[in-house]
Amino acid sequence: MAHSGIGSAATRPEEDSVIIATSFEMDQDTKDWEATAAIAWVVYGNRKIEAKAVDCAVRKEFSLSHRDINVCPHQPVQFLLKFERKAHCSEVLKRGRFKADNALLQLRPWRPLEHAFGAAMSFRVRLCLEGVPAYGLTPYVAERIIARRCSFDRFDDSSALMSNARSLDCWAWTANPSSIPKVVWLTFTSRGAGGLASEVFVHEVRPTGSKRGATFRVLVHLDLMEDYSSAPLDFFGSSTDAAAFKPTPVAFDWHYLTIDGMLPTPMQHKEDDETLARAAALARRNRGAPKDDHPR
Repeated sequence: MAHSGIGSAATRPEEDSVIIATSFEMDQDTKDWEATAAIAWVVYGNRKIEAKAVDCAVRKEFSLSHRDINVCPHQPVQFLLKFERKAHCSEVLKRGRFKADNALLQLRPWRPLEHAFGAAMSFRVRLCLEGVPAYGLTPYVAERIIARRCSFDRFDDSSALMSNARSLDCWAWTANPSSIPKVVWLTFTSRGAGGLASEVFVHEVRPTGSKRGATFRVLVHLDLMEDYSSAPLDFFGSSTDAAAFKPTPVAFDWHYLTIDGMLPTPMQHKEDDETLARAAALARRNRGAPKDDHPR
């Protein structure tokens, strides 16, 4: 057992976080698991009983086939029972207890939020991600760049319509804007042999070398922030009443090619001034004002 060096517990960070926005399919799977899953643990007798013995006992007791149920070790409760049909799960749960291999086991429904902590994201922010390669200007990539601290909401119009490719602009939710990193190292690697298929197959062929990829330095600019922490909550609805609460956006100063909070070089100042002048000229043309598109 390795107790020191690369990969040892002493060299690893204590904790980290990641935020995943649930999909329609994930919500449906959660409802399915609530209706067809149960957990079991030994209350008396043989506490070293194995999952195979539990599986055999349930199938024999309730006349189920191998396809009707799957039993596997679980943590922190001993066993997880996943049924193919809701009726079978309800029938077994109604019994409450059953015997298997000189042990008496207790049953109860599986609960999706049993070990979860509550989470609330009260700040909506506009982020400008600078340095993402052109082929990575997608929601898939944007969501993963900010996933440790933010929940992706939507693309800003400038990125959705590809009217500005200097940065990947998006809106997101976060619990603490101060925790958003200023720089993220984005690495693209080749997809694994199994891809992202729903079924995972074990291959005996071992890797022949290290996994290669390309890394990009992405500057994360915090452009705007909206504070919804004092918004009235409707506990009987699904969200806050946006029409009744409109926070004042807080704008932050930042510059391209510069980490937030640092001063840009004179050349970067000049580029920013030219960009603002071009934007002002475009706005005047859209309003029908006299044209003056020569920045001074």
